Amino acid sequence: MNVIIFIANIARRQIMKINKTRLGLVMGEKSLNFIALAKISNVSRTTLSYINNGKSCKPEIAIKIAKALDVEVKDLIED
Repeated sequence: MNVIIFIANIARRQIMKINKTRLGLVMGEKSLNFIALAKISNVSRTTLSYINNGKSCKPEIAIKIAKALDVEVKDLIED
């Protein structure tokens, strides 16, 4: 039930901001660089670069990145 509510809340947001420190930590734990993450998440390297430089992204992008990293979206986004 909580997962459904969380997904509904994500869908209502127009943009999300991924915490670049958290993203970097998870990528480090998985031994991934941005090229590898781009391939497994199907998110362009350009988009990943924008996110790493503090830009926001659409919820769909955050979901793809989280899924590729095998973490929850809430673990990556800014509070």
